[in-house]
Amino acid sequence: MKFTKQAKQNTTPVLSDEIKNRLDDLVDDIERGNISESIVHAYKKRLSMASASNRNSSQTEYKPRLKEEMARVAYIKILEKGISPDDALSYIKEIWDVSDDFITQAKNNTFPRASTAKNIVKSCDDHPKQKSMRREGAMDRRSLSNSNTPNQQLRSLHYQVTQYNKIKQLEKEVKELQTTTSENTIRLNTIEETLRRDNISMDKKDLCKYLYNIGHTQKELAIHFMVSVSTIRRWMGLKE
Repeated sequence: MKFTKQAKQNTTPVLSDEIKNRLDDLVDDIERGNISESIVHAYKKRLSMASASNRNSSQTEYKPRLKEEMARVAYIKILEKGISPDDALSYIKEIWDVSDDFITQAKNNTFPRASTAKNIVKSCDDHPKQKSMRREGAMDRRSLSNSNTPNQQLRSLHYQVTQYNKIKQLEKEVKELQTTTSENTIRLNTIEETLRRDNISMDKKDLCKYLYNIGHTQKELAIHFMVSVSTIRRWMGLKE
């Protein structure tokens, strides 16, 4: 019971001087018998309503939120540059002249409206990067559209863009490797054909050494002879 009483005391609002004076007058009138019981009840009701209003106002905190156009700028920066959410949000500070504290708080607070996240995604559908990602099935629009906070949406977008960029880079490297391998195969086959035409007979090991000495790499030779690089090194008498 003692704990409960203390808790109530801590939540009691601070009364203004005006209310204190009116309460003092009320007590005096009650002691003199100059006030009716109904008026006492009316004062108690007003005091109760004032206390509830003070508690509600003290519990309501200001929460900074990113406007839709602010969040869209950060979204587009990630699409175009593949940068992190924090780096993308730094552009907002430059354009709208807001503080670091504002960004730190606002990015984790909910969007101003439930439709904001969806509107941002939809407004960028004509962006070349987003069009490519959608066409190749590399974008999860649902997770982006259902994000509750700017940070959640930007982190999801950054992950998707990063994965897409990695895939495109790997595709480029594979294509270059295929082209190089094809060219090397043609060149090696030509050399072998020339040696046979000139009645120069070599076993695989000797041929491997010869091709290596005229400039072919161990990896190219391994692909050509369809063996491992370690086998090529063994044929050439090199240490593992």
